[in-house]
Amino acid sequence: MLDFTKTLDAEKPLIHPTCVVNNCTFGQFVELGDHCIAAESYIGSYTYLFGQNDIYNCTLGKFNSIATGVRINPVQHPMRERAAAHHFTYRAAHYGLGEDDEEIIKWRKELKVTTGHDVWIGHNAVIMGGVTIGNGAVIGAGAVVTHDVAPFEIVGGVPAQHIGWRYDEETIAAMESIAWWDWDFETIKERLKENDLPIDENGSWKNALVICDNEHIYDIGPKFAFREVNDFVVHGYKEVDAVISALDATSSISAEQRIIKAVSFASKIYKENLFPLVITDTKDKALKIIYDGEFENEHFDSV
Repeated sequence: MLDFTKTLDAEKPLIHPTCVVNNCTFGQFVELGDHCIAAESYIGSYTYLFGQNDIYNCTLGKFNSIATGVRINPVQHPMRERAAAHHFTYRAAHYGLGEDDEEIIKWRKELKVTTGHDVWIGHNAVIMGGVTIGNGAVIGAGAVVTHDVAPFEIVGGVPAQHIGWRYDEETIAAMESIAWWDWDFETIKERLKENDLPIDENGSWKNALVICDNEHIYDIGPKFAFREVNDFVVHGYKEVDAVISALDATSSISAEQRIIKAVSFASKIYKENLFPLVITDTKDKALKIIYDGEFENEHFDSV
């Protein structure tokens, strides 16, 4: 298991003394729990192997959660091509039978496994060679994954099949857009408390936030999910739909006036302060207002 009594080092992975590591490279804040075997692989920043894992010829993204007993890219045998599946036919030198068959070795190395970021692989799951797993995907415990897994898809079973999605389509798009896994250490530290998503039982945002500047509307779900909406086209949240309705009704005036009228319209509708609104002249200023908390929920600020 992992050693939570120690603080991880950005420069050096924490590797349990029982691990066997061969020709691997690591990102920052990586940890390998007890009795892991890792070979010919790259393990991305913040990713951990909880323990008793066996990984080979893979590239693991950042923030991967690899549970106990997971095996990634177990080597495959030439099951149909030869009379025997046993490796003596291509590991002949090991038995004193002649030279190894390098073509089989090369074939195995071509079956690489790649995972995106924020991937969670459950206990004792097996990821077969040649599979690509997208950002945010979840692999159920005991699953055998033989095909690619889409971003934020949940799969499970033997062989693994689609179970569902972590979020709705728009939230997935927002997550991919902000790519929080690429933030630097200081940004992650600063925004750590903002990680909880305000999502209701139906998988929708409990409330929304719209930021406007002189040219665009920006649609925000959680504080860190920032999405620019060009040409005032927004899909989804009811709160944002109100803004768009107001914009459509004022299409003959300037963009700046349209935004001001839209925000005024929306702020009158949402009297329960579920829909804070800010007008700024730049996106950066809008973000600063949000992160610093320098706006009133009772009304929109004109900055």
